[in-house]
Amino acid sequence: MNMQAKTSELVRPIDVAALRLQGQQSIEIEASAAERTAIAKRLGVPKIDLLSAGLVAEPWKGEGVRVHGEYRAVLEQTCVVTLEPIPVTLSEPVEVFFAAESAAPDQELEEMLDPEAPDPPEPLPASGFIEAGELVVQLLAVALDPYPRKPGAAFAGGPGAQTGTEPPENSPFAKLAALKRPEKG
Repeated sequence: MNMQAKTSELVRPIDVAALRLQGQQSIEIEASAAERTAIAKRLGVPKIDLLSAGLVAEPWKGEGVRVHGEYRAVLEQTCVVTLEPIPVTLSEPVEVFFAAESAAPDQELEEMLDPEAPDPPEPLPASGFIEAGELVVQLLAVALDPYPRKPGAAFAGGPGAQTGTEPPENSPFAKLAALKRPEKG
């Protein structure tokens, strides 16, 4: 995730220098109607009714910053089969670390060796401000189902579609299915 966005529809900056002096900062985000409309357009969803977050930013490992909390979104996506609206409610935890760029390479090497390893820290922005609003928008974008489908919606007909639930006898899938079933006899 790249936090170095040029512009964001949801601007909520965290001043890293002030954070080091304060020790901790609470950030409450409630996107306005105009912000939600702009974010919906960017994410390609029909509408966002609610986008909010309760975050805490705190110093982490000397020069780094940890941002944690939770965001909540109520929005609408479009079913890829029926093109009907699908209501979506998300409530997701947030935990992102920022570090000086020199701290990240070792962790990136670890991640290449262990795909289950936590994400490496994001580089601290040169501006001295972490954009908490953009962080929430990017996390929402990742959480959205890229192919939303209403329950029970299925493609019917069309090229290559089969009418039954069993694959045709000469299909490789039929041969695999036969291996799973005990032989009759």
